[in-house]
Amino acid sequence: MKTPTKIAMRQLLSELRGIAPHRPLTYGESLQVARVQAARLRRWAEATEPDINLIWLVRQRLVPVSFVPSYKLGEQSGLTTDRVSGRLEMFVNHSEPELRQRFSLLHEFKHVLDFDDAGGTARQARRW
Repeated sequence: MKTPTKIAMRQLLSELRGIAPHRPLTYGESLQVARVQAARLRRWAEATEPDINLIWLVRQRLVPVSFVPSYKLGEQSGLTTDRVSGRLEMFVNHSEPELRQRFSLLHEFKHVLDFDDAGGTARQARRW
């Protein structure tokens, strides 16, 4: 898959965010929304194998991804915030094994999808 343009990423984010109702969800509802979003993302990425290639997510520039040392993340695996540069960004701990980084990247992407409805919780992350 080619690296998506910012316009294509905006459309993808809009489509995936549109799946979730704009109201508080029960835990079960949030799991179901995440499953539907994941299935739609797999179709969008034309993923036919269990392993989905995530290089497009790393290379896209709408919500930049940075691989950073663990001390910059308070030893956490990842962080999604708009408090560092004023724009939404994903940070992944590059000190962790590649498989864990892969999980963290998708986990942070889910935070990107939910960021506008997070009610400030996602914005609580401290500045570096």
